[in-house]
Amino acid sequence: MVSGCTSSNETKAFTNNYMSFDYPASWQIKDSGQTVNVVQGESNSIKIVQFNTKNEYLQDMNEWKTFTGVSGVETVGTSNITYTTFTTKDKYYTKKYYFQKNGKYYAVNGLVSDELENLVSSIK
Repeated sequence: MVSGCTSSNETKAFTNNYMSFDYPASWQIKDSGQTVNVVQGESNSIKIVQFNTKNEYLQDMNEWKTFTGVSGVETVGTSNITYTTFTTKDKYYTKKYYFQKNGKYYAVNGLVSDELENLVSSIK
């Protein structure tokens, strides 16, 4: 178990110096500081990034919107969050969320799934 993880029946809690969140207990954490990958097997992962500055956050969001061309706002948990979507060449439907929480700026992306939305709403 990665340092900073605690377990419950269906989820684990992850905490490092940059963020904390809940993730599916059967998934694995690949922690590298401000970027954390939560992986299930070889083909499914969720990537969480906490940006140093608002400018880095806005630059990444603008580049991603240009790349994907599809964006909007949806409610996840109790927050309205900007998102972009695209379909990979392997026909996987992915989503990338951008939001600010407690004065920090985040981007979270992965395959569209309940796990993705649950993780996004649990970030502290």
